[in-house]
Amino acid sequence: MAKHFTLEDVQAAVEDAITGGEYSIPKIAASLHTNERTFYRRVRELTGVTPKAVISDIQMNRCARLLLEHPDKPLGKISLMCGFEEASGLSHAFHRAFGCYPTVYRKNGGVDILQK
Repeated sequence: MAKHFTLEDVQAAVEDAITGGEYSIPKIAASLHTNERTFYRRVRELTGVTPKAVISDIQMNRCARLLLEHPDKPLGKISLMCGFEEASGLSHAFHRAFGCYPTVYRKNGGVDILQK
């Protein structure tokens, strides 16, 4: 029988998977001791959106947090810490998620996101 997990469990599993460098749905589901189908269904029940959307949201919030926590760390290093191979990938995803680029967000101390 699959373990019933919480949104906090999903958040922790995604954070661990990103840190480990592999944040695929099968890997995250396995870390929660469940199969992909159950993971998908349970995440939809908890959030109303797909696991991919939840993972992306967690990833983008991690990026935003790290940009402010490490103001002198190059964007390329932050990208790697967030699961992106290239800074350009992070930059495009960040802009889609928050409506501003990571360099602008960092420069303004996160203010741009709060205004959206």
